[in-house]
Amino acid sequence: ISFTADMWSADKLNSYFAMMAHWIGHDQLVMKAALITFHYLPTLHMGKELANTILHLIDCAEI
Repeated sequence: ISFTADMWSADKLNSYFAMMAHWIGHDQLVMKAALITFHYLPTLHMGKELANTILHLIDCAEI
């Protein structure tokens, strides 16, 4: 599984985080993708806090 992520701030500086999972199917060599999280970030999204958030969201997705 490969992950891609994007973060951005909307008006009033509300921050959001989205993460996609990408993989190749077992039955056919077809690329698949799924949005695994779209998350509001109420706190600072720097360094250790962001790493902990990402690990928590992957855990919640049961990957």
